[in-house]
Amino acid sequence: MKVLCILMVIDTILGIIKTIVLGNQFQFRILIIGFVSKLSVLFIPLVLALMSKGLNYNFRWFVTIVVNVMIVSDGISIFSNAIAIKTKQPIANYDVITKLLKAIRTGLINLFRKFIQQIEKPYEK
Repeated sequence: MKVLCILMVIDTILGIIKTIVLGNQFQFRILIIGFVSKLSVLFIPLVLALMSKGLNYNFRWFVTIVVNVMIVSDGISIFSNAIAIKTKQPIANYDVITKLLKAIRTGLINLFRKFIQQIEKPYEK
């Protein structure tokens, strides 16, 4: 988590520099929204870990994978910002986090459906 937090700070700083270098208008509101969205992303591994504890499942491997994907995503964003600063041209950023969140949501819904089906089987007779 420390590595992820450090990468998020670096990404934010480079994002600010990129905005200035590209001549875009710096807006404090956008910075706050970006900061809040980055903080909310940090809650994903926490929520997954707490859910697994509550359900008596071992999601440790899944939490580790999610954190690793988030680290890679921030690394890609840092590279994109650095390239944009160097070339003074905007670079499209690939949003891995949104795809990850959708996949987690789908997986959890499927897990919940299987859980409900197991509960309902004894009562169907």
